[in-house]
Amino acid sequence: MKAKLAIIIILVIFVMSCGLLEPVPKSPTTQPPTATQLAMVWQEIGTGDCTGQDVNFSDGATPDPNLAAAGLIAVCWDGQTHINGGEPGKAFCTYKSVTADQCVGGANIGVMYQAVSK
Repeated sequence: MKAKLAIIIILVIFVMSCGLLEPVPKSPTTQPPTATQLAMVWQEIGTGDCTGQDVNFSDGATPDPNLAAAGLIAVCWDGQTHINGGEPGKAFCTYKSVTADQCVGGANIGVMYQAVSK
């Protein structure tokens, strides 16, 4: 029994030292909110869309409160009234590193939110 355990331990050490077993990186949405994020909330500012500058996403028709951060906007689709052609019928939000004024020209109009101080 001890011999089998020793072989298993040696195999695990070998696999880890060869880089064959790497830790799974955490999704950005699983990180705890920072102090700055805790001081921010999402405020609805109208409708719109733009291509690119996506830095994150979340499921649901409204932005994740833990992802509110200065300099970000969110564009959200409920899958019914506001539909994103890339994911028809799905409610989700994308988070973009642009100002609301810069977020124009996209084809999938959704509800836009801006992160503001509490």
